[in-house]
Amino acid sequence: MSTVIDLLRHGKVDGASALYGSTDILVTRDGFKAMQQSLKVKPEKVFSSPLQRCAKFSQQLTKQAILVDELAEMNFGDWDGVPFDALNDHWDALHQFWQNPGLNPPPNGENLDNFHRRVVKGWQLVTAHGKGQNNLVVCHGGVIRMILAHILNVDYRQGSWYSGLSIDYASLTRIEIPDHPNAQPVIRFINMAAPTTSKTIFKESHD
Repeated sequence: MSTVIDLLRHGKVDGASALYGSTDILVTRDGFKAMQQSLKVKPEKVFSSPLQRCAKFSQQLTKQAILVDELAEMNFGDWDGVPFDALNDHWDALHQFWQNPGLNPPPNGENLDNFHRRVVKGWQLVTAHGKGQNNLVVCHGGVIRMILAHILNVDYRQGSWYSGLSIDYASLTRIEIPDHPNAQPVIRFINMAAPTTSKTIFKESHD
């Protein structure tokens, strides 16, 4: 039996426009509902970032959700969680980061290479413990991009990998690993948006 891994990005966060990495912010009510609407079948195993914008959803889905520290979003250091309107003095540095994040890490933030290694370690844990099952990974846009870069052998250090690849709130990306020796992961789809109206596997709505 093949291994199916759905990567679900958390819904819209309840805060001003900012770089939310290690900042432990909640999703909005509509963001939570969008996450619900993305899922049609209850997964056999659920893995999640420990940040509450992912973990609360995962733990409502199942009490057996596995929180994986390595699946947390990148730490943006001094910029993390600070509204863009309050970063006027940092625009030049922010621009350099967006253009070439591999060479311009956020001040006091996480190095991109370290972030990549961390996420790959988390991905390897998921593939090892979810083998032969339908799995859900609830995580972040940056984490999904790093997993895709790892599978596709893409240079994750270039800004074009982030500006040119959209991973929307509450979107779903599916990866399948065939059940045979040395099988390579196959990306079935990327950034499938949540439908606006849909039956969900949830019996109750988020409060």
